[in-house]
Amino acid sequence: MAARVLLLFAFTGLFASAWNSDRPGDLNSGFAVRDQIPPAVVENLQTTDSVAEPIVESTPIDPITSVEPVSATVSLDQLDVSNCRYPDGITPGSYRVVDQRGRTGWLLLTLDDLTSRGMLAGTDSFDMYVSREDHSTYYFIRVEPREVIATAPEGSTILR
Repeated sequence: MAARVLLLFAFTGLFASAWNSDRPGDLNSGFAVRDQIPPAVVENLQTTDSVAEPIVESTPIDPITSVEPVSATVSLDQLDVSNCRYPDGITPGSYRVVDQRGRTGWLLLTLDDLTSRGMLAGTDSFDMYVSREDHSTYYFIRVEPREVIATAPEGSTILR
């Protein structure tokens, strides 16, 4: 056990010395030494006694006398999907509709809705449909209904 601890200290010391010596060149090589500065600059530094005064512009600050609460209103941009053109070949189902400005809306599309607009329901169901009008683009994203995992048997009491 003592040999392992001794080896641990030895390797730690070896690692620390390797880490310490791993640097580019001498640290003092980046600093100016007084002998390296030209004499004219040294004389100029020694004879300059004036220090520039900082320019401070003072503006009076009015004390706060009252605080009024500001109510933040969050507006949810809801998309009116009754006006948008349905894409060709769309199938009945539940859709999340998004326009190019990010407004969203829900659409529950039935076969009767399609026939009332004179459209034929598509035969293949896709995850997303795109409808483009003059300067508008609508994205219809199919939302699958949640599956019922389990239901309580008829007549059973559910405690909550």
